[in-house]
Amino acid sequence: MTAQRDSIHIDELDVPPAPAFTDQASAAVLDEAVTELVLLRFPASSGDAAAELHALTALILQAQARLPGAVARALDQDYGWRDIACCLNRTTTSTRCRYRPREKRSSMDA
Repeated sequence: MTAQRDSIHIDELDVPPAPAFTDQASAAVLDEAVTELVLLRFPASSGDAAAELHALTALILQAQARLPGAVARALDQDYGWRDIACCLNRTTTSTRCRYRPREKRSSMDA
């Protein structure tokens, strides 16, 4: 579960790694993304609850699909598993188990 902040002052800004949280900024970005996706996929359905559900779910799935690549780039930039887990609001162990690069099998193993 993510924490929510009502407002934040520039001097209070976190720098990565930092736990994710929701606030007015993330809500505004999500509102804009949902509206844009509904307009792109269902132009005649602005304000329709099913169209909003579709857009929210599509954005969640898209974000989930991007996480492994973001984790790999963080590892490439020398962030550790603890740092990455912090950003994902997960434990270090669960993060490592979920996102650890899989060893490629050779054609001899297939």
